[in-house]
Amino acid sequence: MSVGTFFLFACSSPPLQKTSLSLHFKDIPPYLVDVAAIEVINRYRSPFNDPYVEHLSPVTPADAIRSWASARFRAVGQEGTLLVTIADGSIEGKSLDTNKDFKALFILEQGANFVGTLSVTLEVLDAQNASLGSIVAYSSASRTLAEDASLTDRDYAMFYVTQALLDAFDSEASRQIDKHFHLFLR
Repeated sequence: MSVGTFFLFACSSPPLQKTSLSLHFKDIPPYLVDVAAIEVINRYRSPFNDPYVEHLSPVTPADAIRSWASARFRAVGQEGTLLVTIADGSIEGKSLDTNKDFKALFILEQGANFVGTLSVTLEVLDAQNASLGSIVAYSSASRTLAEDASLTDRDYAMFYVTQALLDAFDSEASRQIDKHFHLFLR
């Protein structure tokens, strides 16, 4: 290993451990749903290549929705299922153009942008799996990152996007649940 390579390793920050960040949920009591089970299905499949970077996030949007569903719903019925289906849980990372002239040596610019998107369907099914009602909620969030950002900075930025996605999603889903799912709530 050369001295230069060693120096680069010594100066870089390690990425965050997945356990070092956790999502917070509003202190709102969970919805008591008249179903026997709550099931989360992830239909979104990450391409695992540019520009999609959700698989590098400390908490993926899909994992966030699983945690959200667990915290926000309680099954209190005898039959039926609340099906939570994730259609999109992506985070796209894009490089931003920065100045390359002499002046750029003296200024710090934003070098990357992360844009997250969530699309989730909540559907109440009866015992025969017939749909009794459904809603679809969407959210999006973004965050820029300085051109000299470390891996830790990148992880915090992606976590921020996931948390912002979840907060916006929770607001929209709650609004729709209160409006359209009143027959299924206790």
